[in-house]
Amino acid sequence: MGNGAIVANEHPAPHGVNGATSAIGITTHGSNWYFAVTAVMIVSTFAFIGLSFTRPRSHRIFHYITAAITLVAAIAYFTMGSDLGQTPIEVEFKRSNPKVSGTATNQNLMIVTGLVGALVQSKYKWAYFTFGCAAFLWVVWTLAFTARKHAIGLGADVSRTYLTCGVWTMFLWFLYPIAWGLSEGGNVIAPDSEAVYYGVLDLMAKPVFGALLLWGHRNIDPARLGLHIRDYDDDPATTSGTHAGHHGEKRALGDSAVANGDTTTAPGTTMNV
Repeated sequence: MGNGAIVANEHPAPHGVNGATSAIGITTHGSNWYFAVTAVMIVSTFAFIGLSFTRPRSHRIFHYITAAITLVAAIAYFTMGSDLGQTPIEVEFKRSNPKVSGTATNQNLMIVTGLVGALVQSKYKWAYFTFGCAAFLWVVWTLAFTARKHAIGLGADVSRTYLTCGVWTMFLWFLYPIAWGLSEGGNVIAPDSEAVYYGVLDLMAKPVFGALLLWGHRNIDPARLGLHIRDYDDDPATTSGTHAGHHGEKRALGDSAVANGDTTTAPGTTMNV
């Protein structure tokens, strides 16, 4: 049985919604590709959840995050493969061989400005594109400088993992605006080509990134990153001190010394009596 998603979800005409239709949209080939990416995202989700059981429960935070990312992506790609969640728009650049006239409005990879820009028919869409790029450059600046300095301060292994994942992510993120300009923005490539472009980027930015992240964190205690997670069967008395830090330990030592009549403090320790 072949892929009948596009025919099954005609609204009421192919690639139509809200009373409007588009001349073109994804074909069965594009739908097949979207469903293939959906399958990879689902397998990745189960893989990340399965790998979490190899770690203590208090060390599974990154497994849960990566699994959530791929799960959301799986739902989005299933929706797009079903030819749902799109809306027809008039293109700014009309071509003798039109490429793009339907925009997948719930693609999880587009930020709000990209979505709004894709729905604008005139050249003003590029203003939203510019706003999105400006926000993106701010994120890149933060990742490349401020956050990197924090990672360096946490140790060589944390810094190495951050550098690997950070460089990979920023490289891919620079390709997303190009994809937008060639598809929703400039109407240059066909919807099936757009599907392949975004699909490859998302596979690299979600399952592959998740694998790199989990591999890099395999020997890193989340507590070193400030993620103090108490398991349900842990003794609160033994874990609450982790949040309080060394100040609580010094306070306890000081109180004990006072009780024993010893007012001498260790070098570098301040005790209020």
